[in-house]
Amino acid sequence: MNDDDLDDYEREAELSLFREYRDIVGQFRYVVETERRFYL
Repeated sequence: MNDDDLDDYEREAELSLFREYRDIVGQFRYVVETERRFYL
């Protein structure tokens, strides 16, 4: 695995997590995002 493969993997993982949050965030009243955590 080279650096480009690792970057692609990290980018895909972050995008997948973003999509999961986007799909459910409307169910919650408050969202708090910190540098290390995302609370619903």
